[in-house]
Amino acid sequence: MSAHLSQEQIKRLCEDLVYQVGYAFYDVPYIILLNLMVQIEVARETDIQEATFVQVSEIRKYMGMLLTHRLIKRHANKERVPIPEYLLKRNDTERTRLKEVIYYYLDYREFANVVKYRIAMMRKGIDEKIMQDVGHKGYVCPTCSRMYTPLQIPTLFSPAHNAFLCEDDKAELIEHVPDETDSSDKMQRFNRATQPIRDALRAVEGITLPTVNIHSWIAENVKSTVVLDEEAEGSKAKVQVVLGGEGERERIEKDRLAEQQRVQNALPIWHTHSTVTGSATTLGIADQTKSARLAAERKAGVSTGQGESEDAMLMQHYEGMDDVSEDGDEPIPAKVAVKVEVKAEPSDVDHEDEEDEEADTPPAVPVGPGADGMATAVASNGTAVMVKVNGVPKPLDEITEEDQEDMTPDEYQAYYEAALA
Repeated sequence: MSAHLSQEQIKRLCEDLVYQVGYAFYDVPYIILLNLMVQIEVARETDIQEATFVQVSEIRKYMGMLLTHRLIKRHANKERVPIPEYLLKRNDTERTRLKEVIYYYLDYREFANVVKYRIAMMRKGIDEKIMQDVGHKGYVCPTCSRMYTPLQIPTLFSPAHNAFLCEDDKAELIEHVPDETDSSDKMQRFNRATQPIRDALRAVEGITLPTVNIHSWIAENVKSTVVLDEEAEGSKAKVQVVLGGEGERERIEKDRLAEQQRVQNALPIWHTHSTVTGSATTLGIADQTKSARLAAERKAGVSTGQGESEDAMLMQHYEGMDDVSEDGDEPIPAKVAVKVEVKAEPSDVDHEDEEDEEADTPPAVPVGPGADGMATAVASNGTAVMVKVNGVPKPLDEITEEDQEDMTPDEYQAYYEAALA
């Protein structure tokens, strides 16, 4: 049959099926929406709103019911749409935004299968109801019309009359045969109501029904807002901004990498500033001087157009860290004399004789400021250097970061000079 029908005739049969189902099972709002979906192959939610003058919330309510019954399909597509003028701000350069656009469409193949299934389920329910009514038999009193179930009959048997007697008037019960007229009428009414739908289903039986590939339809019919704007403003001149040449981009990238490396190699705050007074330490002053010098060199390289390479800048950075007092642009505070105790490793101590223990322990030697004083103390005692941590002497090689945080500025200055010695 499908070989003798054109695509237009097949589409007309499918539309007739939709009309019959809508008028048979649904109210006026659903009928209007189904008719609209027949006229529009794929409809946006905004198109339906403009055609029906109904709020989007109402449209979603009715369409949600049709979606639950699987008569229509829904697809959400991410698209760039123009921002309304009243939502735009003065400095906004972006005039479009990404929004979810809802599409509704009819798939006639699935529509026909769903209608067949619903008709079959309704017929099955009526058949089960008829079988239940027919199978429910019992006894009835002809005088008072009282009904008795088969389970109540054994208690009503009278041996004298050899029959089942009514409890009220002692009349003989007769078998009750349910009237099948109501059940048959229900089936007949159902057949008459669904006759147009069944005729429409038979008309499309064996035909390849049209279906919609929503992704292909969107690719062919929906254009991006950016493309539409370019087509509308095709006559306008196009402006292209190029940030410098190849050498300029390389220099900017090298500066960015050098700055990133400098941040990674920066000294911790407790090294550059005192944790007690907050003032800059010797390391902090030297680091600030070095950073200012490197910034001036980079600025000079940009102005002359000849920037230094990344390797050279990193080399200068590390040389500046090694030579703290090389640059004399800013004065470095004078060294402060700190008393550091240098103790010898305890030798064999006789715990029973306290006098021998005091004699074996060398006295604390005052150490002058700077690395020379530390070297003198080590040479005079021949032992490890002891550095004070918050007033408590501690060997230099056992100093941890927590100990450095607990040091006073003077103690940290002495520790730093001892570590460089």
